[in-house]
Amino acid sequence: VWEEILHCLPHVKKLRILYCAPDCPAAPTTGYLSVENCPECISQNRERLISLHIGTYHDYLDSDNFDGTKPDLVVGFNTGIHEEESERWLRTIDRVLDMQVPTVFTAFHLDEALLDMTLVKILRANIMDDPPTLNPFRDRHECIDSQQTKERTDGFYQGNMYCILFCGRR
Repeated sequence: VWEEILHCLPHVKKLRILYCAPDCPAAPTTGYLSVENCPECISQNRERLISLHIGTYHDYLDSDNFDGTKPDLVVGFNTGIHEEESERWLRTIDRVLDMQVPTVFTAFHLDEALLDMTLVKILRANIMDDPPTLNPFRDRHECIDSQQTKERTDGFYQGNMYCILFCGRR
């Protein structure tokens, strides 16, 4: 999927992707690993490099593995920051806001995105679009929501359905 970014942005020659999560699979080594590209990308000398970090992003920033390179974009997929581990998420978001980096967080449905946005606003994030927007790159199939609430009874959701976009602080 990440190779599509190289196809959509041909001026990008090196794409470094860092996955951070407490439940991230163990990395075979530290640093970045090269990922095979299609013949077109190879002929254009484009690279995709991937690194895995077990832990939160703010823990990664404090680790010896962080080389000080500021990211061009931070993305959190289906974060659910309002539900679990809110304190850890708030520490990560606080660090990202200090870096003044464009950030996209996705959510399974609008209600979840609105709750997540409330927490991001507590940290005075400069919200780029309010309310959250429908993600044009969301999963194309709908899933049955087995945890319906009185407030939300439509019964379906999609992965990465809504986006919260923010950059720095207000």
